[in-house]
Amino acid sequence: MSGRRLGVAAAFAGGRIVPGDVTVDHGIVTGIGVPGGRGRGRGLAAPGFVDVQVNGFAGVDFTVADVAGYGDAAAAIARTGVTSFLATIPTTHPDQYAV
Repeated sequence: MSGRRLGVAAAFAGGRIVPGDVTVDHGIVTGIGVPGGRGRGRGLAAPGFVDVQVNGFAGVDFTVADVAGYGDAAAAIARTGVTSFLATIPTTHPDQYAV
């Protein structure tokens, strides 16, 4: 099990919590439940969440946002554990949509 340690106490994998650290090598998980390390890890490693309907986030309304607004919303939502999302625009009057 080679790779960089995440420094976590456990991981959620296979529908259960597995005690021990996680190692990652070039973006690929190479070990789960890895014992030892330089001290006790903290936190739980889990797959990122996918949100399939986001109308906006962090004060950004996707109906009228510009490219920078989408970037701001994406950065803010990533801090919550969501790694992928589908930006959706709710039905509204046509003159409300950004051009």
